[in-house]
Amino acid sequence: MTNQEQWIRSFEEATGRKPSPLEFKEGKEKGFLQSDIPQIAGISETLSDTPDQKYFEDRVSGSTLDDPNTDGFESKDQGTSATATNAQEEAIFYDVSDDSYFEAGTDHTEEVAVPESRPEASEELLYDVADEGYQEAKPEVHMPVAAPKTPVVKSNAPTSAPKANSRQAEWLQAFEHYVGRKPNPEEFKLGKSSDFDLRVINQFLANRAKVAKKPLTPMKKYAYIAGVIVAVLLVVGFLFGNHYYSRESVAKRYLKQYSSKVAERLDYEVWSDSTNPIKKSEISYLESTDQKAPELVALTTGSSMKEVGRKWLLFPDWKVAVTPADTTVTTNTEDIDVMINGKKWVRSDSDQFSKAIRLYPGTYQFTLSGKVGDQSVEASSKQALSGKQEVSLDINYLSFTVNSNVSDGDLYVGSKKIATLKDGMVDVSNLAVTKNAKIFVQKTFEDSSQLKSETYAIKDLQDGDTITLDAKGLLDRDTADYLVTAAYNKLDLYEDSHTTPDGLTEIFQGGTDNSMYQDVVNMIETNTTNAKNRPAESISFEDIDVTNVKQVGAKNYVIEFTVVNSFYYAYDSKFRNSGFYDDKTAWSVNAEYVGQSKGSDYSFNDYTDYRITGKASNSKLINREDTVN
Repeated sequence: MTNQEQWIRSFEEATGRKPSPLEFKEGKEKGFLQSDIPQIAGISETLSDTPDQKYFEDRVSGSTLDDPNTDGFESKDQGTSATATNAQEEAIFYDVSDDSYFEAGTDHTEEVAVPESRPEASEELLYDVADEGYQEAKPEVHMPVAAPKTPVVKSNAPTSAPKANSRQAEWLQAFEHYVGRKPNPEEFKLGKSSDFDLRVINQFLANRAKVAKKPLTPMKKYAYIAGVIVAVLLVVGFLFGNHYYSRESVAKRYLKQYSSKVAERLDYEVWSDSTNPIKKSEISYLESTDQKAPELVALTTGSSMKEVGRKWLLFPDWKVAVTPADTTVTTNTEDIDVMINGKKWVRSDSDQFSKAIRLYPGTYQFTLSGKVGDQSVEASSKQALSGKQEVSLDINYLSFTVNSNVSDGDLYVGSKKIATLKDGMVDVSNLAVTKNAKIFVQKTFEDSSQLKSETYAIKDLQDGDTITLDAKGLLDRDTADYLVTAAYNKLDLYEDSHTTPDGLTEIFQGGTDNSMYQDVVNMIETNTTNAKNRPAESISFEDIDVTNVKQVGAKNYVIEFTVVNSFYYAYDSKFRNSGFYDDKTAWSVNAEYVGQSKGSDYSFNDYTDYRITGKASNSKLINREDTVN
C-alpha cells in the first residue's frame, strides 16, 4: 500500500469521512504524513485530552495497521490482555477512531481487517481527485470541533463487555432513529462519556439532518397541479351549487319566469300533499290563470316550498308546493255532457251523478250541455277553485225580471249570455240554471273595456223574482251636471283674479295642462287683459245645462252641455255705452270615473268620483244676445 493510499485510509478512519480537496492537497504538500492528519482535519484539540489519543497516534503512525496481529486498542509494546483482566482499571470504551465503531462490539481481541491495496496506476499520483468528485466540489472550510461540555464520566468499576455493547448499540440505534443520521466522532465520544445515556441525544435533535425530498417528476407535477385544479373546481362548484339551489334562489327564479300560462311554472312546482310533480294532463283544463304571483317572503317562509330530494346528491331540491283543487262535481241530470272550460270531461250516467277530479287551482267554468226531454239545456257555473271543493250542477228552471242602470247591457248566467236589456230591463222565462251559478249584467265597449254590474247568486233567486243589477261608477246626467258646474266655478275664480285657483286638479285632470281649462282661460284673457279693441269689464258663466251623457268605456264618458258666456262692458269716455254680450255655446268634454266616492252622506259630492280629462270637441256658438247700448 502506497503512502497516499495509507494516508487516505487513515484520514477516513480518524474522521469518519473522506478528505476534502483542500485537505487532500494539504496532505500531499506535507508528504502524506499521517501525523499531520489531526491538524489537517481540525480535530487535534478535541482529541488531545481523550484517553484514546495514544491509540489515535499509533493508528495514524501506521504501527497498528502495519501489524495485522494487533487489535484496535493497544500498541505493539502492550499485551492483548493487560487491561482486559484487570478489574480495577478503567472500564473499556469504544475508541472513536475505530473505523467500524458503529458495528463493532467491545471484544478487543478482534483483528483489524486491512483492505487490500488497489493496483498502482502510478507512484506519482495514486489518488485521483476527479474519481471522488472533487473536481466539481467546492472547497470546504473545516472549523475546529469544540470539545464537548459534558464531562466524560469515567468508572473504575468493572463493566461487563456484553452490557456495554448492548448500551452502545441501543444508543446508536436511538440516535439514528431520532436524529436521522449516524453520530459523528465527537457526538459518539459524548455519548460514550455518559455511559451511553439516551438523554444525551436530546441536545442533537435541534441540529438533526433534514432529508432532502426527491424532486417531483413532470408526471407527478402535472398530477399535483391537476389535483389542485380539480379541488378548487370542486370547492367553487360546491359554493355555487349551494347558492344556486338554495330556497331563496329557486324562489327568485320561479318569480322571474312566473307567467299566466300554467305550463311554464310546472318545472318549479309539485303537489303539496304528495310532493309529486304536476303532470300536464292535470292542467289540461286550465291553460292560463289570472292568479297573481306570490310574494318572495311568502315563498321563503312557512310551508309554501318543500325539499323534495337532492340535486347532484349534494344540494337540496326546492319546489313550490301547490295545493290541489280536489273537486267533486255533482248533477241531478242524466245523459248530459259535463264541460270544464269548454272541454268535454265526462257524460253523466245517472240523476245522482258524482265524480271527483284533481285540478290546478284557478277559475273554472263548468257547463252542462245536452237535451232534457225535448228541451235543449245549457247551464253553466263559474267558480274559483282552491283546496277541496264541491261543484253542484243541479238544474233548476226559473223565471225572473232584471232591472239595471246599464240600460243596454247584456244579461249573463255564469259565462253564458242570456239576453240583452232594453231601456234597462229584461224578462227571463223558464231558464235552466244551476244553483251555484251567478247572474250579472255586463256591457262591452268599443275600446274592449267592460262595465260589469253587481252579481247575484242563483241559489238566492226564487221563481218569479225581480232583481236590480246596477253597475257602480255609472255617470248619470245629474252627476255630470254637478261636475261641469264645479268646473266653471273654478274658471270663475280665475276670471276674478287671473291666477290659478286652488284645488284645480280635483276637477280638471292634469291641472293647468287640461285642454278644456286652457281653452276657457285663453277666452278670458283674449276678451279682457289682451283685448285689442274694447276689453270686457267682467265675464261670467251662466245657465249650464248637461244635455247628454254617453258612456264610451268602462270608466269613460262624453258629457255634452251648453253654457252662456256673459261679457259685461262698462261705460267709459271712449265707448259711451254699456251692457252685455251673452253668447250661448254648445260644448262637450271627456270625463273619467276615478272611484274616490266619499260615501252616501255626501249626496251632492258624487261628482268628486269623476275628473274632466279634456275637451271632446270645440265649442260652437249657438246664438248671441246683445244688450250693449
